[in-house]
Amino acid sequence: MLSKTRAGLLVVAVAIIGLAVSSMLLGLVALYSQREVRQLQRDYEAFQESYSKLREQFEQLKEAYASIQEQLAQLQSNYTLLVERYTRLQKDYEMLEARCTQNLKSIVEAERLLSRLASLMSQHGLHNRIMDAYKAALADKANYTLWEAQETPVFLEPQNFTYVMITPQYTGDVMVHWAANSASIRVLVLDVLNMLYWYSNKSYHAISTAEDVQEGTLHVKLRAGRTYAIIVYNKGSTVLGLRILKVIERVPVTAPLDLRKVFAVNYYVALNVPYVPNANEEFKPPLKTLSEGGDCEDRAVLVASLLWSLGYNLSRLAFAAIDTNGDRMVDHVSTLAQLPEGYDVSRLGFELSTLTIAFTGRDPYRSCPHIPNIMLVPASMVNGSSMQGYFIVIDPPDLTRGCLESTGIIPGCTLFEAYNIVFAETVESLKRSGG
Repeated sequence: MLSKTRAGLLVVAVAIIGLAVSSMLLGLVALYSQREVRQLQRDYEAFQESYSKLREQFEQLKEAYASIQEQLAQLQSNYTLLVERYTRLQKDYEMLEARCTQNLKSIVEAERLLSRLASLMSQHGLHNRIMDAYKAALADKANYTLWEAQETPVFLEPQNFTYVMITPQYTGDVMVHWAANSASIRVLVLDVLNMLYWYSNKSYHAISTAEDVQEGTLHVKLRAGRTYAIIVYNKGSTVLGLRILKVIERVPVTAPLDLRKVFAVNYYVALNVPYVPNANEEFKPPLKTLSEGGDCEDRAVLVASLLWSLGYNLSRLAFAAIDTNGDRMVDHVSTLAQLPEGYDVSRLGFELSTLTIAFTGRDPYRSCPHIPNIMLVPASMVNGSSMQGYFIVIDPPDLTRGCLESTGIIPGCTLFEAYNIVFAETVESLKRSGG
């Protein structure tokens, strides 16, 4: 009986112990689950934070990828443009290379041509042939015709008059020349106000007067830029025939000696040596050109020879092979003459105009329809030169058939729309190299 009781108690004890152990185990499980949940929660929160960062990085990478895609597209476009440009540059290079080859060929041929021309130069008898023109260039004064009667004679009835209005442009050093069939004449030089007084029979003052001289010259000093009247009055009782009435202004010629030589030669060749085409391309010596005429090469040799005969140094004379139509082929030859060292080229137009007046009595800058456009060539373009200053082009036109135009005898004026120098070298250098 007791044993059963103990056994029952033992069972109860075991049950209680088991229950306690279960409770303890359950507590431990519950405690472990809470920690695990908290840990998982922390892990979840960390994961959420990592996910947010990764999401943000993903968006950044997405934007960067889009930017890279855009840059790639731009690079591809640039690459296409560069390929096109490279293709164009390659073509341009090939064209430039062909042009350089052609230019080099043209330069070699031009140098050979100019060397042949230099070998033809001679001085025999040239100096004497040009001396008259050269002496004219040495004048200290030039006569600029302010006015000249176009129709002569001019007939004046008794107690009648004719007049001319003039405006001296340079110095006011004026000469009035007349010639009539009678000495019953009065010539007056008046300013405009005194002319009005004279015409109105009022008291007047004449700058200069000449009377009872059938033919004569009044030399008066006037003010340049002011207007004056020249009156010729028939004070006789019969009709007066005025055969000559001419008013000229004396203009100083200040051009340096070398420029006078250049002008004289250009003038002489333009008026005396016709342009004669040469189909055979056989170059003439200068004396033959002087008597027969010649083409541009022949006349260029003659011009250089004439200047040489007048003392122009060969180191300051040059031949230029010219392209006049832009095809880079030589189709013309000119002579170049170097201006004096240190020459002020701003004076060139004025000094060439005074030389023109000395030879023709006309001012090309006032009386001609075409204002001269003077071309200068920098010495740096001329092989064998001093490389300092300028050369002036001497390319005289053919004026042997008339049509004298003042601008046509001014050195430096070319007849071509284009004037491209393919090659230029001094005569001294050409001759020294075997020309």
